[in-house]
Amino acid sequence: MASIGQGPPALAGAVKRAVKKVLPKPVRRAIRRSLGLARSGPPKDAIAFYPKEKFPFTAVLEANWRDVLGELEVLEQGKFVEWPVKIYDGQSEAFGLYAFGRKIEENCRLCPKTTELVEQIPRLTTAGFSALNPKTHIRPHVGYTSSVLRCHLGLIIPDGCGIRVGYETRHWEQGKCMVFDDTLEHEAWNRGDSIRIVLLLDFVREGMDFDDRVSQDLTEAMARGEGGVPPG
Repeated sequence: MASIGQGPPALAGAVKRAVKKVLPKPVRRAIRRSLGLARSGPPKDAIAFYPKEKFPFTAVLEANWRDVLGELEVLEQGKFVEWPVKIYDGQSEAFGLYAFGRKIEENCRLCPKTTELVEQIPRLTTAGFSALNPKTHIRPHVGYTSSVLRCHLGLIIPDGCGIRVGYETRHWEQGKCMVFDDTLEHEAWNRGDSIRIVLLLDFVREGMDFDDRVSQDLTEAMARGEGGVPPG
């Protein structure tokens, strides 16, 4: 898969229309308006990356990562959609399975094993394949709500890829998970010559309620013009 952004325009348009049906208009508007740079760095005692062992579902994902990769490899190129908000230099695309707790039925039917795996994750809100094309840089930004944590499962990982969260930089590994707080300023890059793809997951933090908190955070983000749901 050298690039997945070259699918038929009609198919890409159909996928975008499907996403519009899944995401309520206020959510789409908040995403478009709220992405932006963090105004200051995170506190030095903030947790950027969490021990994955704290979340038992990561072991299940790692034990089954080849099944996930297998479904990814047979997806048609045109089913990936370029991220509509340009906080990156290059090209970043996604194939969604869940968005803000809403199942994207058509896409899930194409990836039954992956769907079964992600539906085992407690309080899952978002899931999908996230692609970063060669020579792409996702600029520093912050997430849209503190009620969720983000998990990446490495699938196709060329040399020259990395992610910085707060003051800490890490690199993806194929078949391995990382869990991080995307409300801290973060950025990601692919300086290699081939595409990078991860399975991206958001899940609600322990002790928090997604629905009420996200509604509040999206409203506040729209008013402030900061925060947002990034590609990754």
